[in-house]
Amino acid sequence: MIKLKDILTEKKELGGAMINVIDRLTDSNNHNEARLQLAKSFLGKNSPLVKGYESLISLHNLLSMSSGYADGFGYPYWVSATTTQLEWMPYSFPGFFFYNNRACHLNSHIINELTEMSPRDFAIENLFPQLGISNPNWSDDQDNVHNGSYDLYLTLREMVKLGQLYLQDGVSLDNQLLSSEWINNATSPQVNNWYGYLWWLPGIGYLAVGLGGQYIAVVPELDLV
Repeated sequence: MIKLKDILTEKKELGGAMINVIDRLTDSNNHNEARLQLAKSFLGKNSPLVKGYESLISLHNLLSMSSGYADGFGYPYWVSATTTQLEWMPYSFPGFFFYNNRACHLNSHIINELTEMSPRDFAIENLFPQLGISNPNWSDDQDNVHNGSYDLYLTLREMVKLGQLYLQDGVSLDNQLLSSEWINNATSPQVNNWYGYLWWLPGIGYLAVGLGGQYIAVVPELDLV
């Protein structure tokens, strides 16, 4: 069986999907507000910089690559960084696009904090079985926080299943795993015309683009993944 190492991007879309699953499990009627509050309940919580820069950013910023954080760690050392160390990365101000794997890894820390589970365990319980994905390898750090930016091992068929879930408006086997609101927001322009929530927007459809020619391309106009 051919294993594909997800180095830069496709893992991000899965992380975004898991955040929406958490959102749905809270039974919130206002998903945008719920995401904002989930982020603010965590970011800066254990940092000496409470009410500092962390209080200015939200999950919208982390998911749209507009957190304002600069790259604070070389590849791949951000995986072993603590939450506080990640929050201490150099920053300017939120709201402009800057592609940052290190800041994206904070999404995994948020999932870990909110669910009291590792991102992998949460996905195994709430997402992977519904997609027919079983027990994939996924690198983590000393605190069992799995990499939020890369290093999830999936087969080609499993990558297609993630794209198919988005193509089917978040439905798998009659189960609404992701909200249609999330699908629309994730695949619509956020802070620029070419990026949504962790999906690239090439003009037709949307893309997960990984290192070494790894792609998940979804084209709703053609009913194609």
